[in-house]
Amino acid sequence: MRVQVSRTVKVPREKVFAAYSDIESMPKWSGRLSATRVVSRSGNLLTYEGEVKNGGGVRRFVGSLAFVPLERAETESETRFVTTKAVVTFADVPEGTRVTTTLDVNTKGIWGRLLATNSSEELKARAEENLNLFAKYVEGLP
Repeated sequence: MRVQVSRTVKVPREKVFAAYSDIESMPKWSGRLSATRVVSRSGNLLTYEGEVKNGGGVRRFVGSLAFVPLERAETESETRFVTTKAVVTFADVPEGTRVTTTLDVNTKGIWGRLLATNSSEELKARAEENLNLFAKYVEGLP
């Protein structure tokens, strides 16, 4: 399933990119992440671990972030039932920075398909909410 959302953040691109690429600060603005930790870093590629709030429980995942400074970030993560790839681009606009997120979410195996309850509309709504939370976080930074 693929969705794309965009939002203008009223902050210069350098600050927006710095906030997005700070994996360990993601739980401060993400509506679903409860923890993240960088495992390794090599140039413009890092590997991290995290925890996602899911219903009444927490699901652990491993992810990677590859980036082209100030332009693009690509993340991939995986849980037992879902693989997610996100491509996030950052573009200068007169009001600040246009952030566009393209998400590809795929369920794995029969249990993943049975447990998947998100329609593309629900996924898009979650992505928009997350982007709005990120914008609010970045716009509130000193």
